[in-house]
Amino acid sequence: MQIRDISICSQIRRIVYGFMTVILALVCDILTNKQKSHGSISKQRALDELRAIRESGLRENEKVIDLWKLSLCDHIDKLGYEKYSILEQVFIAALDMGDDDLACECLDRLLAKFRNSCRVNRLFGMYLESKGNFEDAQNVYSKLIKDDPTNTLARKRMITILIAQQKIPEAINELREYLKIFMSDFEAWNKLADLYLYECDYKHAAFCMEEMILSNPSNHLYYQRYAEIKYTEGGTENLELARAYYSQACLLCPNNLRSLYGLLLTCSALDNHLSKSIKMLPLTTENKLHNGPSVGNTYSSLIDDNLGINVNHHNNQTSRLNINQVSPKQHQVSSLNTVSPVQASSLSSTDKNRQLAKWAAEQIRLIYMSANTTRGDYHRLPQLVSNLLNVSINNLPKSILDILVIIKIIILLVVVVVVVVVVVIVVVILTIQTMLQVLRILSLLIILLILLICVYIMIIVMMLKMIVVIELFVIKRPNKHINK
Repeated sequence: MQIRDISICSQIRRIVYGFMTVILALVCDILTNKQKSHGSISKQRALDELRAIRESGLRENEKVIDLWKLSLCDHIDKLGYEKYSILEQVFIAALDMGDDDLACECLDRLLAKFRNSCRVNRLFGMYLESKGNFEDAQNVYSKLIKDDPTNTLARKRMITILIAQQKIPEAINELREYLKIFMSDFEAWNKLADLYLYECDYKHAAFCMEEMILSNPSNHLYYQRYAEIKYTEGGTENLELARAYYSQACLLCPNNLRSLYGLLLTCSALDNHLSKSIKMLPLTTENKLHNGPSVGNTYSSLIDDNLGINVNHHNNQTSRLNINQVSPKQHQVSSLNTVSPVQASSLSSTDKNRQLAKWAAEQIRLIYMSANTTRGDYHRLPQLVSNLLNVSINNLPKSILDILVIIKIIILLVVVVVVVVVVVIVVVILTIQTMLQVLRILSLLIILLILLICVYIMIIVMMLKMIVVIELFVIKRPNKHINK
């Protein structure tokens, strides 16, 4: 019997050894990952992250420099031909961050390998730009353009130098010459529109936006910007064009508040009677953030009083924003789905102008009602947590901060107690030899684990209650104060 007990104890010890091995492996893995996050990172991981940044076209400068300093600066000669792409990437990041020493180091390595490369010479010109030597940089780019007239990057750098020197007319002329050769570069058209707007040349800016619309007819932002330019120009003809393009922008994106406001203001500019009512609407950011119901009621009153159309208010629930949601009670209003830019430009009558204004006001009201309903849904825990995370810790009362500190201390104490008890129990199990003692220790361990689970549940419930208290009495208090 005693031999059997000893064999059973040895089996239990082997099981405990297995569990301890797994636990130690997990702890080592956690400590290793923590060390990597705060210290050095593996070379392969750094290479993968830099490669992903290059492929996505992002400019994560701080991350690139950190990866370089932590992992790759000492192993750059072992990376093969990929090291030159990494050097270029780190060089650009160093220029953006103002790290001249690192930029010079990367540039020297690239020049040592590719002395006559136009790509490396362009990087040298960028370095001269960062130092303020614009004339020397222009000489470098001029030589590159002379050697290869199709070098678009060098031409763009020449334009960038003129913009940096605040020579906007010269930059416009250079960009126009560039677009005579590369007419399909729509990013250049967009930049030219920005420069024309900077010079208040709305006619040519509108032409550039027409080219942008041709490049991507489904982008509602291009229609919106073109309409804004025409609205800024003023005049009946330009306002009607602005209304047409605002209508198309709303057709492509019905919940774009900027386009809806633009359509509403354009319609009001074409109707003096409607313009007086638009001036009374709450269009400020403060009212949009805190007065959701009043804003919705205000737009409803605009629809009822000034447009002569009754709107059904019995359904205050959040409805899906649909461009067909312009249904009046007794009047038949044409849907905006049937209003193309060409058709909208011919809407010169007062009735049809008010129909578009009515639709825009109704959509704005629905958006505000939807936002207010979503903000008031307090029984949803994920939203409570997200709202809690958005609250500054300095805005919380001292009593709540003290409770949060106490909860953190309790959690730390529980973790320490668990670790100590588990270590003691494991040591005792490894030293005993009889089955009865093993069973007693295991039963004690099970009871202790049950108690710890209960403590964790109590802590979680306490934290959830704290979230609800903070949401109801801290986050919502400013809104109530503003409404008063």
